[in-house]
Amino acid sequence: MRATATLLALASALALPLHLHSQEADPRVDAIRAVAEQIDAGLKGVRHIRVSAEAPFEQGSWQDEHAWFDPDGRLLKVAAYGGAVGTLTHTDYYFREGALVFVFKTHEITATVAKAPTQAEEERCYFEGGELVKRLVKAASFKAGVKPDLAKAANEERPGEVDAYKDFVAEAQEIAQRLRGGANPDVSAAPAEEEVKPEPAK
Repeated sequence: MRATATLLALASALALPLHLHSQEADPRVDAIRAVAEQIDAGLKGVRHIRVSAEAPFEQGSWQDEHAWFDPDGRLLKVAAYGGAVGTLTHTDYYFREGALVFVFKTHEITATVAKAPTQAEEERCYFEGGELVKRLVKAASFKAGVKPDLAKAANEERPGEVDAYKDFVAEAQEIAQRLRGGANPDVSAAPAEEEVKPEPAK
């Protein structure tokens, strides 16, 4: 299935390196990046809920959502993937002790015409104490048939939205609540749902 193959390709983004630096080192960014990497490294043994489904609002659309929780039930990470004709999106939200610390977003758009280029963008937002520390963006255009790869693209520091922290937290909490409830009005009536319990200690 085409959507499944696309999902598998996007899933590799969970392991995307977070060590792509801006032109000037920022110790706060480095510290937040280290926290995000630590969260990724510890996800295997925590509660994980996933819902994956075809979305009915447009033919060929799909979405895949994940939420990981610490032993106290607080969010550790939320991951949301989505696709439609000519569009792929992916967003990761990282939390530490209930507070959002990092958001990683990717967006690819390809016009539905022959030999159309693909516009790709990556966005990284670093937070501390509920405030945006830095927003870095990479963007580039790729010829038709060339897989987008922004590894060599330069980071550009851009101003963030005033309510970026609040908006991102609301997005992540909405996804997590939807997964906990097992119901989503925006997807098919019977989505495939999987809950992964923590593995017993060895």
